[in-house]
Amino acid sequence: MFTVICGYILKKNPSFRRKSMLVSTAVYLTAHFLLYFTPNSTEPKAYHFVVVIFFLFAMAFNFSIYYTSITPSISFLVTSNVMGTAWAVAGSAVGFSQCLVPLLFILIVGGENNLSKAY
Repeated sequence: MFTVICGYILKKNPSFRRKSMLVSTAVYLTAHFLLYFTPNSTEPKAYHFVVVIFFLFAMAFNFSIYYTSITPSISFLVTSNVMGTAWAVAGSAVGFSQCLVPLLFILIVGGENNLSKAY
């Protein structure tokens, strides 16, 4: 849903593309920092679930903005003879971050003893 709305807005106003990348980064960082500082308890209250759902919607909104602004930008930035290489580099960067971030999360939350259990 967010992707359709963001895509429509960026199609009508292509000059918002750079600003939308900054907004998506700010939303992403804010959601992760606030989610990190959410109190951890063994018996969650009802508002804990509301807070987590809010952060998940914020992250969904972030990815909608990010992908609707980045994906068309690749074709604007590179020539047609290196288009495949550009898509491969972009895909590799996303795959690398999706591999590295969970390991860093385990290291930060549980210490290095839990990192060996992840394998």
